[in-house]
Formats: sequence, C-alpha cells, structure tokens
Amino acid sequence: MKRVATSLILDAPIETVEKVLGEVEEFLEALPFVKEVRQVGKGVEVTMSFSRFLSRLEDTYRVETYRRGGVVVIQLTGRKGVMTIALRAAPTEEGVRVDIEGSYRGRSEGLVREKLSEIVNAIRSFIAERVSEEVIYAPQVRRVLGRDVELSDVLSVSTLLL
Repeated sequence: MKRVATSLILDAPIETVEKVLGEVEEFLEALPFVKEVRQVGKGVEVTMSFSRFLSRLEDTYRVETYRRGGVVVIQLTGRKGVMTIALRAAPTEEGVRVDIEGSYRGRSEGLVREKLSEIVNAIRSFIAERVSEEVIYAPQVRRVLGRDVELSDVLSVSTLLL
C-alpha cells in the first residue's frame, strides 16, 4: 500500500474549514485524473484514469464518506483497488492545521503511487483556495445580500447575477 501525506495551516475559523472539508463532490471534481463524477441512486461514483508511458489504469469508484468532528474520510472503492483520502482539521496557535493523507491499495500500485501525490497536492490547493474564498468573499456577500450564498456553486452565484 502506498501512502502520501501533507499538511497546511490556514488562518480561518475552524467552522469554515470544517464546512469546506465537507464539500466532498467539489473535492472530487477538482481532482486530477477524474474523468466523470455522477450520482448513482443515493451515492456518487467517480471514474478516474491513470496513465504513464504504455501503462494505463481506468476504474470507476464508489464513493463513501465518513465524518466525525474535524475528520473526513473519503473512501473510493473500485474493481481494481481502493483509494482512501483522510482529512483532519484541528485548531493550533497559528491557525487551523489541516492534515491530508492519501493511500491506495490494489492493482497497478506503482502507476498510482506517482499520481497519488498529485491528488493530495490538488486537494491541498483546493482547500486553501475554498477557505480563502469563504473567509474573504462570503462575509461581503452576506453583508450586501443579507444571506449566505454558496460561492463554489455556479447556480447560486448565477442567481445573484439575474
């Protein structure tokens, strides 16, 4: 099994960070190597494709999410392997520390190993960007409109423009 981990410290309230960590579908859409994210019944499936030289691995994963306090675990279970992404947020003196860990177990571990660090870094960038949007823009929108608007949701933002 291959594991990759990283962390970042955010200058934001823990509630804002936990809200962003709960945006699982947005995480999935922001990941590299994702070809498709779709609703299937009550769940979500994501199709990912990894390639290097002549090697190629494509699989469709069923997404399961587990939440408890400042911890979110996203498990992607496919026919060829299992990818797990764990996100932990905890307040520190400097701000909120977010630990991100990705692991993969299954066929073509060597191929996915290199790509796993790209996935973890993409999640890190997504979290930093979304938290800064929430901290900077959400209070301004709330002040002008008198209500919350989900800035990552195109439909919510488009209603503002109409």
